[in-house]
Amino acid sequence: MLNTVFRNALCVFALAFAGSAFAQASQPAGQTAPPASSSISPSTDAKIYSEDPRLFVGLKSAAIVPPGGTGPGVLSGFEIGIAAKQGFGFGVNIFGGVNNPAAPTLGLPRSGFAFGGTADIRYFLQTVGPLSVYPILSVGFLTAQTSSIKNTVIPLVNPGVGARVQILDELYTSLEVGASNFHIPYMAVSLGWSPKNE
Repeated sequence: MLNTVFRNALCVFALAFAGSAFAQASQPAGQTAPPASSSISPSTDAKIYSEDPRLFVGLKSAAIVPPGGTGPGVLSGFEIGIAAKQGFGFGVNIFGGVNNPAAPTLGLPRSGFAFGGTADIRYFLQTVGPLSVYPILSVGFLTAQTSSIKNTVIPLVNPGVGARVQILDELYTSLEVGASNFHIPYMAVSLGWSPKNE
């Protein structure tokens, strides 16, 4: 099970980097790279990786539907990281929940509480105005206490896609959908603060 999960994660990373390399190779022939310089200003260096990077801090809530379980589960917490209009972004998520349904495909019975965390990488693609869409891949863990009063810890690898809207200059909201460990559907909604990068 774990070997399959990590093989799938490696495939996702490989596809992401292959797509990035293809996009660079498909630039018009007339476009050339800027001349090398002995010193690059911080603002120029930042644009190599992302456009208009911003700190973000927000609340996040996710609904999951484990196959073979008994109803949906809800996990809530907070997120913090770096977002951009276009380019790479990163985030850290901490979440928890109570009375979670069983997840038989993970060997996880119904639990009184669950707690976990993930770190993610995402690539923002600006579309129209304040809207950006992005593929996302997060890696982390989930721990839960079962009816036998024993803690169970499982690894998480969660691919997905998201849409983010910057509102009122310093507020944002986002929606993400994906498949936890490549087979458990989830949907997450976030709302938070994201100030301009001065």
